[in-house]
Amino acid sequence: MSTSPSLRAMEANYVPAQAHHGAEQELFPQFEDIDQQNECYVVGMWTFLVTEIMFFGTLFLAYAIYRTLYHEAYLDAHHFLNVFWGTLNTFILLTSSYTMVMAVWAAQQAKKWLTIAMLAATIVCSFGFLGIKYIEYSTKIHEGLFPGYGWNYTKALRILEEEHGGGAKAGGEHGTAAEGGHGTAASSHEGPAAGHGAGHAADYSEIQPGAVTFDRAPKEGFNAMTGTVPETIGAPVLSAEATREETRGRHARLFFSIYFTMTGLHGVHVLIGILMMAVLIVMYLMNHKLVRDYIPTELIGLYWHFVDIVWIFLFPMMYLIS
Repeated sequence: MSTSPSLRAMEANYVPAQAHHGAEQELFPQFEDIDQQNECYVVGMWTFLVTEIMFFGTLFLAYAIYRTLYHEAYLDAHHFLNVFWGTLNTFILLTSSYTMVMAVWAAQQAKKWLTIAMLAATIVCSFGFLGIKYIEYSTKIHEGLFPGYGWNYTKALRILEEEHGGGAKAGGEHGTAAEGGHGTAASSHEGPAAGHGAGHAADYSEIQPGAVTFDRAPKEGFNAMTGTVPETIGAPVLSAEATREETRGRHARLFFSIYFTMTGLHGVHVLIGILMMAVLIVMYLMNHKLVRDYIPTELIGLYWHFVDIVWIFLFPMMYLIS
């Protein structure tokens, strides 16, 4: 009794799978042949990457909305990011993309040791990227720009002024950006004290005496010795200048919240990529049956290129705002 050939076998230009992938690759029972199996692998990885795009897409949308609403505050706050470190990280990730491409090519050519070397080079670049992010994160925490406990935007402004020696950049470029949509034109030309102190404050401790007023005069029962205010008296109200300062600080907190969320999530993906490449290297050293073909290396390469592309978008959005 003869068995009817499959549709794939009936194709005019059909070539046996072993001609492309080697006879040693294991075929799992749910697949008709090696070609179908590998196509399913690739489609599965692309499906996963689409879900990742949707995941990051919500964060990019949040960034776009808030940047549109608070453009001046975002423009001002991004000056705390170091463009040099961001540029260096971009160069490192682009280099890692090249080494990953070479690893896939070496796997296709069955060059085991070259594949291992290129994967190891990609891992080294990845650790370099994370090392720079550690420097950036520790600096922001020292400046008090980590959202949450210890947030102090005014402290960060003072540090920025000290780094630039109170010169033109601190009082001019940064001050002008800060006052672009909220302050007066003259305040951006009055030096660092006016460009920063008058345009920014993140907490009430930095507000000058007299900035806080009451919405109406104290009523009967107010204790001047203890400062006790009856519930019938209105809550303290900030002056227009102090309100603008406090609002600027809150908008800056929003910028850094998105910055740490997006770059931190990207860093987690970098760590996952390092783990996958390390496992792949071990499998090559063990001559595992799953790496007798280049498909596993290609799949991890697709993931890594996605990680690199996300950073290509993050870098200008966070570091090069204009």
